[in-house]
Amino acid sequence: MSLQILGASKRYGEVYALNDVSLVLADHQVHAIVGPSGSGKTTLLQAICGLERLDRGTIHWNHIEFQRDQTYFLPPERRQIGMVFQDFALFPHLTVGQNIAFGLGVRHWSTDRVQARLQELLTLLHLEGLQDRYPHELSGGQKQRTAVARALAPDPRLLLLDESLSSLDAALRRTLQHELRDLFKKLHLTVILVTHDPTEALVMADNIAVMSQGRVISVNPPQTLYERPDSAIAAQLMGLVTLWPGRVVESRGQYAVVDLESCRVSIPATGLPVGTAVMTVIRPSSCYVTSSREPGIDVQVSQVRYMGDYFLVTGQYGNNTLHFYLDRPPKERETVQFNPERLWCYPVDEADDREQQPAMERKRGVGP
Repeated sequence: MSLQILGASKRYGEVYALNDVSLVLADHQVHAIVGPSGSGKTTLLQAICGLERLDRGTIHWNHIEFQRDQTYFLPPERRQIGMVFQDFALFPHLTVGQNIAFGLGVRHWSTDRVQARLQELLTLLHLEGLQDRYPHELSGGQKQRTAVARALAPDPRLLLLDESLSSLDAALRRTLQHELRDLFKKLHLTVILVTHDPTEALVMADNIAVMSQGRVISVNPPQTLYERPDSAIAAQLMGLVTLWPGRVVESRGQYAVVDLESCRVSIPATGLPVGTAVMTVIRPSSCYVTSSREPGIDVQVSQVRYMGDYFLVTGQYGNNTLHFYLDRPPKERETVQFNPERLWCYPVDEADDREQQPAMERKRGVGP
C-alpha cells in the first residue's frame, strides 16, 4: 500500500512549481522531501492535502483517489489527512484541550468519545496537566506537541509536516526529532515532512526525496543519499560541501583519475571517458590534515570557526575553497590530503558554472 503521485504538474504563470513529478511513498514510513527554496516541496505537500489543485496528474492513496487531472478532485476535508504547519496555527483563544479536540467536534463525535481521545493524546504527547493552558502560556516544544496532537486527533493514517520544527531552538529541535519519529513508528503512521534541515531529514526519515526546479531528482534511504549521493545537488543538500571543477585524465577500472587544478586524485567512478569535464564534491570529512613533509595540497587558511568538539576550517587552494575539520587551532597554512572513498564526481556540461554554489552554502547549516 502506498501514496502514488503520477505526472503531477502545477504552473504559476510561466513557472513550473511542479514539473511532471512522479513519486511512490510506502505506507507506515517517514518520508522527507528536501530541496532548495522554490524547488516545489511545499507545493507538492499542498497538492497531496488538497490545498492546491494540480494542472494535471493523479494522486491516490491506498485506492482512495485524491485527484485525477482536471476531471476529479477530492476536497481536503474528505482526505483523512493530518497536517502540521510551520507556525503551528494554534487558536489563541482556545486552551490546549480545546485546540486538540477542535476537529472532533466538527466531526460530531460524542462528548465521551472526545474526552477519551483527548486524554489519550495528552498522555501520548506528554501534555498531561496542560489541557487548560492557552497557547501563549506554552513553551515552543509544548506548542509543537499540541499542534501534532491536534493533527492526530481524528486518527488520520497520513500525516504531513511543513517545516514544523524550523522555529524551535536547536536543542529542542534535536529532542523532538527523535521523539516524533518514535511516536510515528509506534502509531504506524505514514508521514511526509518537508524540511530545509539535512540533519532533520537524516534523523527522522526512512527515505528522502530530493527536489530541484519542480522535479524529483533523487529518492534514497538517508545513508545511501549521504554516503553515495547520485548528483551534486543531492550532495549539496545533505550538508556542507564544496564543488571543484576538474577533468578526467585517466580511467583505472572502478576509479577515475581527476585533475583538480594541478592536484590529481582517484575517485570511485565508472563510465567516465578521458577528457570528461566533471564537478567533484568534497565534504569536510573527505579531508584530513597531514605533516608538511607528507604529500598533499598546500591550503591557505582563511577562516576558522570553533564548533566545540572541533574547529571547522575554511581555506583556499588556488581558485578553490575547501572546508576541513581539525581538533586543534589551525596554522596559517595546512597540508591537506583527500580520502578518495569519500569523494564524488559528476559529469557536467562545459557551459555549467558554479555561480549558485555560495548561495546554496549560505542556505545550509554547517553539516558533517
